[in-house]
Amino acid sequence: MPNGYNGKILHVDLTKGTLEVEEPKESFYRKYLGGSAMGMYYILRDMPIGADPIGPDNVLTLMAGVTTGAAISGQSRLNANAKSPISGGIGDSQSGGFFPAELKFAGFDGIVIKGKSSKPVYLAIIDGNYELRDAAHLMGKLTGEVDDIIHKDVDPKAEILQHGIGAENGVLFSSLASMSNRHNGRTGMGLVMASKNLKAVVVRGKKKVEIADSKTLTALNRTGPKILPDNGDMDGLAKFGTAVVVLFNNTIGTLPTRNYNEGQFEGCEPISGEKMAETILKERDTCYACVVKCKRVVEIKEGAYKVDPRYGGPEYETLGTFGSYCGVDDLAAVSLANQVCNEYAVDSIAAGATIAFAMECFEKGVITAEQTAGLDLKFGNADAMIKALYMMVKGEGEFGKTLGMGSERAAQVWGKGSDEFLITVKGAEAPAHMPQAKRSLSLIYAVNPFGADHQSSEHDPYYEEGIGDFNLDRLKQIGLGSPQPAYSLTNEKVRFAYETEVFYSMLDSAELCQFVYGPTWTLYDGKDTVAMMNSVTGWDLTLEELMTVGRRRLSLFRAFNAREGLGRKDDRLPKKFFKALAGTGPTAGFVLTHEEVDSAIDEYYKLAGLNADGAPTPETLEKLDLAWAIKKFNILKLISGECMEYKLLIDGKWTGNGSILEVKNKYDGSTVGALPTASPEDLNQAIDAAERAEDIMAEMPAYKRAEILLRTATLLRERSEELAKVIAAEAGKALKFARGEVDRAASTFTIAAEEAKRLHGETIPLDAVPSGEGYFGFWTRRPVGVIAATVLSISPQSGCA
Repeated sequence: MPNGYNGKILHVDLTKGTLEVEEPKESFYRKYLGGSAMGMYYILRDMPIGADPIGPDNVLTLMAGVTTGAAISGQSRLNANAKSPISGGIGDSQSGGFFPAELKFAGFDGIVIKGKSSKPVYLAIIDGNYELRDAAHLMGKLTGEVDDIIHKDVDPKAEILQHGIGAENGVLFSSLASMSNRHNGRTGMGLVMASKNLKAVVVRGKKKVEIADSKTLTALNRTGPKILPDNGDMDGLAKFGTAVVVLFNNTIGTLPTRNYNEGQFEGCEPISGEKMAETILKERDTCYACVVKCKRVVEIKEGAYKVDPRYGGPEYETLGTFGSYCGVDDLAAVSLANQVCNEYAVDSIAAGATIAFAMECFEKGVITAEQTAGLDLKFGNADAMIKALYMMVKGEGEFGKTLGMGSERAAQVWGKGSDEFLITVKGAEAPAHMPQAKRSLSLIYAVNPFGADHQSSEHDPYYEEGIGDFNLDRLKQIGLGSPQPAYSLTNEKVRFAYETEVFYSMLDSAELCQFVYGPTWTLYDGKDTVAMMNSVTGWDLTLEELMTVGRRRLSLFRAFNAREGLGRKDDRLPKKFFKALAGTGPTAGFVLTHEEVDSAIDEYYKLAGLNADGAPTPETLEKLDLAWAIKKFNILKLISGECMEYKLLIDGKWTGNGSILEVKNKYDGSTVGALPTASPEDLNQAIDAAERAEDIMAEMPAYKRAEILLRTATLLRERSEELAKVIAAEAGKALKFARGEVDRAASTFTIAAEEAKRLHGETIPLDAVPSGEGYFGFWTRRPVGVIAATVLSISPQSGCA
């Protein structure tokens, strides 16, 4: 019996209606720990390249960690991963509460979900038993209503993770909600689950987590309440929740105001954590076994904006996006906005920021009352903000549907220079921490694989001159001991950003709360984190081993994005961040420069072991024990769409006007194809075809290579006669080798030979070739023009290779 984890992953195929249990080895758990590192293994293994984010081929993983459910603060976390409908790259999201611990008690460490059900269903995991149940009666209901129904049908103590009406209405940034107020938000995971016709996952169990060294764990747990009052950051977090930073950020000029145009908000005090505690706070809520109790629960019984405590209360980000972003200083209105986001299960950062974007568009004349369905959508108009939010989550009218796509896509609809008002990175709206002042955040916002995020690294004030010894001594545990000047973005600041990003990445694999475990200000430091994990698992982990898991996760993210066509061109900040901040606060006039951000990205790529286009190098993947990713997914070199379009090879030289493509076999350097091409589209097709054939040869047994290669060549005949001949020749080589596999190749050789004859006759119809199974189906679903060239190299001279 393993300690900490159950040793079981549940695989759900909604298309087939099957549920299977996998029992990975202990080494697998130690290598990935859980969370998104573990989820990425299954996503890269099982998801076809180019899968539609809201199609059945997308793979959704829900993973706890090896210590989830242990009796200590900060361990009840759940990670959701899938291809994001927002960015087209990886989606990543964490949540807390009681669902993660209950999943472990129900007997499982994680769930891998594929396919699409023919009808709405929910997954029930009760005391080790699991089944899919009808969910038709749950559709169209608010999260609280769904909770009530399932509690009555299943168990009053069951924990429920669900998508909401927002996802059913197609809101791009829909989240997964548990307890009707805890979210896996930011990257559209709710829309992914909804696209699979999976309404909810319900868990309940009595299986307790086995602890290797309960004495050490208990001792560490008891220190938490004792040290809490002595840590100023943690004490404030406990008393006022994340809302404690409203006044602080406003003081230093980093409270985004009126859609990020200013860094100070004159109405900050009425929406602060302190004001919340004085007025509408009903109680402090918590996650399983946690002493911090940072979660707010508010109640408003009177006035225009009534708020139900079952939907919690606003966090700092929500107070920012619906408050200062929108110029609204009404705490009741912001609290109601928070409730609506929880009722409909949509991300509050994206929702509030999108409305703030629309407000600036309205005030600048990009959109008018005709487009807003009559709303006077000016900054500070709380009523208009609430009405716009309801239109968004309900998908009401053209305006509501446009808002539900998020600000970046809304800008594409409205045009008229509205992209100047965006604050998005990879489609995700920036959170309420301003990179113009917190300069290392500008780097992290740009390079983070799933868009601008404030919880992917430590923030600048903790590594700037004047920081206290308490914080600096902790940072020294990961090799950071040279605080930098305020507002700087030096190479040392870049190193600070990267190393703390690695630490946070590890936490999101181990599934530990970043408010409890961390590199500096948190309740427990790096050494405590190691001690806690070893006491639960019985392993002999070191901090460096944990950091390696963090690097592993980040590299898997970058590898996934690379194979889906994302690269350096996507590691960019919005135009607004390069314009001086307005207002009169301490950051008025602050502005980022392209030079400093570009230089920081270059330095970051070096530290992270990435190539010039932001993909992990083979050496990086090998070092992190991720060679399987190289072999299976061909992530040696990435050639961007821009380079493919303009830089073709003529007689071994690069030119922007050439028309000859040469593709080489990486195994022996021989030419795989040399094809005249008249357009970028033809070029993309040729590359796509050659890569498909070459990868098949690399991955499959020789006898099978021949069969599939010849099928491929036949299908490509109309697209490229020349390339089909080359592939047929390669198939001949495979056939020759296959003759040596006497016991396996005899029957398939005959089939392959017959297929070869048909190359010069009739073309095999597309529907005659397997399209949904095996390697051939895998590659026919990849996007044209995206190259991951382990097998292919288009000249090493290319600056994009």
